[in-house]
Amino acid sequence: MRLHGRRGRATAAAIPFLVIAAIVAELGCRPLVPDASSRAAGSRSDAERQEIRFEVGPVDLPAAGDDHVGGMPAMPGMENMAQPAPLRVSIPFDGWIHGFAVEVIDGRSHPLPRELLHHVKVNVPAMRELFEPIMLRLIGAGAETGPQGLPSWLGFPVHRGENLVLTAMLHNQTGESYSGVRVRVRIRYTAAGRWVPPVAAYPFFAHVTLPDSASDFDLPPGLTVRSREIRPALDGRIFGLGGHLHRYAELLRFEDATTGRLIWETAPLTDSNQNIVSVPTKRFFVPFGADLRRDHVYRLSVRYRNPTAQTIPSGGMATLGGIFLPSREEPWPAANASDPRYVADAKAEFVQSGMEQGH
Repeated sequence: MRLHGRRGRATAAAIPFLVIAAIVAELGCRPLVPDASSRAAGSRSDAERQEIRFEVGPVDLPAAGDDHVGGMPAMPGMENMAQPAPLRVSIPFDGWIHGFAVEVIDGRSHPLPRELLHHVKVNVPAMRELFEPIMLRLIGAGAETGPQGLPSWLGFPVHRGENLVLTAMLHNQTGESYSGVRVRVRIRYTAAGRWVPPVAAYPFFAHVTLPDSASDFDLPPGLTVRSREIRPALDGRIFGLGGHLHRYAELLRFEDATTGRLIWETAPLTDSNQNIVSVPTKRFFVPFGADLRRDHVYRLSVRYRNPTAQTIPSGGMATLGGIFLPSREEPWPAANASDPRYVADAKAEFVQSGMEQGH
């Protein structure tokens, strides 16, 4: 895979979670307040506070313009970036995950500038995505993502012994060097045993491009329209939707191609230079959720208009993200680790860090 494409893919992979976090924030969710005094190493569970803490690093980040990252020569397209070794963690409880917060810290747990964080992700390798046969993305954030949380009556179900994998990428575009940089993810949960258990909710995302290809695409002058048809693995209801777009995007559309029903359409909010300020989100409260059926085909479409006379390399992207509530009493489908699309996705996630062996 091209290094440029891999970097674009890594960036885009974090985006759906930013979308989901934005949706969650609008659903009346309870934030998880960072605790700068905690001193986790690797992983740690605090049953009294019902919180797990993951930590990756340390890595060294030289000042912008330096030719080396973490003691190693920077690869083309990856200057001033560093990827700590992924952390695999076994869940120590049965219950539901409700929220997360991300911190960038030094060896003494002192906070460092948030802009050092490129992205962080928590994947569930044994579970597949709703629309794709790739590993489920549970959590993701960038430098701008604050603490997020679901309401107590919604939660992502987890079971003792299940594995999560935390990956992160850091970059330094400042004039100051940093050493011993760590990324800490704090996850709030509720243990099993509640009289009324939370409703199971799952994050999902889909790109307008295929999962085993680059998530971005070139924008020639004038109009560019991209679309892709996808099918969910389960019946259920969408509780919220959002999206991610790049500059010069005009429209993002999600529809039921089987019936012709429009589920959601939005135009990004832009500034005077056509830079994306935000993408509106949609909450489906009345009726409760938007129906999604696995015997239907759905179409994700995007429209761009490049006003310049030049092609913009990798200038386009379109991502749909949201919260899904399954409607049937059946387990979430397991991932098929031998599926070529799963293998390609896993390599894109872990190959640079040397974790691809046996994964």
